[in-house]
Amino acid sequence: MAPKGKMLAKAKAKPEATPRPWPPKVPMGPIEDVLPLIADDDESLDTLILPPPGLLDGVDLHFGPEEMEYVCQCLEKNTTVTQLNASMSAIGDAGAKHIAALLDKDDKGTKGTIARLSLNGCGIGSEGARALADGLARSDVMVVELTSNRIDDAGGKALLEALRQNKKLRELKLSFNPISQEIEAEIERALLLR
Repeated sequence: MAPKGKMLAKAKAKPEATPRPWPPKVPMGPIEDVLPLIADDDESLDTLILPPPGLLDGVDLHFGPEEMEYVCQCLEKNTTVTQLNASMSAIGDAGAKHIAALLDKDDKGTKGTIARLSLNGCGIGSEGARALADGLARSDVMVVELTSNRIDDAGGKALLEALRQNKKLRELKLSFNPISQEIEAEIERALLLR
């Protein structure tokens, strides 16, 4: 039996649980500072905002398809980030495909915690929209912003089909895209039926 003094020392050495900070941190900064926290599943982070070029003085940030691939790799095992905003980043169709793969649930329904996705002004065309539609159809995403991209009717139809398949998707914003009024009206009708 251990002496009482040693037992007390061990009992005092237990680390105290630290409360979750409020409000949650919203990381905005160089990719090399933010993404390790995301990859480590830092529970204090629930939002990832990738700053657009020119936002941070003295920091030359450009998030293209390759950087988006790395962002998605960091988010793959993350369980706390529910919002991803990459608006104004030139990710294009290739970057959209990386995000689509991140969103797509696996057969067990265990992949993806993103609930809000903002990809406004990212240079996404119909190819990227079709990829996103495939991922969104089997995801838990509730809000998608794709305004000011290059999505035409082919991409709009794919997103409409994803909207029909994913009943959790409540908002789909596609303004300032070259989508016909007919497709826009069908998307509006599908959203109204929620």
